[in-house]
Amino acid sequence: MLNNPTATTGDLDVQLTAVQLELIKEANSPPPPKDAHGLLES
Repeated sequence: MLNNPTATTGDLDVQLTAVQLELIKEANSPPPPKDAHGLLES
């Protein structure tokens, strides 16, 4: 891994991008009020 810092950085970038995409999808599609209350209760 130390010999291939570019590969490691690329993997991290891909992971971060995937997380960001998920957050964006959640922000664009908020869960129904029922789900929101369920999460708060649990």
